[in-house]
Amino acid sequence: MITKNTAVSSADKLALPIQQTQLNTWFERDRAHIALLDVRNDATIVEWWDDEVFQAIEDGFLDSRGFVLGRLTHPRILHESAYEFAANIGLLPESEAGI
Repeated sequence: MITKNTAVSSADKLALPIQQTQLNTWFERDRAHIALLDVRNDATIVEWWDDEVFQAIEDGFLDSRGFVLGRLTHPRILHESAYEFAANIGLLPESEAGI
């Protein structure tokens, strides 16, 4: 018997889709900043500064494929990984219906 998989992904439960978030980045010599923002109110959801940025990349929380030769070349990849990190640790609000 074939059954349809009705499992709901964790992203489907969230009241804040990735399209309502924005990734801000800032890099300068020995400084680095990455922040995931809620575009509805400019609230910071999660952010990393300086060594935290490099540690998050090394630990796999931020996707290193967003960078080529140390430069951010694929911001969408980095945005998706920051959003996924925030979702996985419970920083994004869930929908009211709890679906």
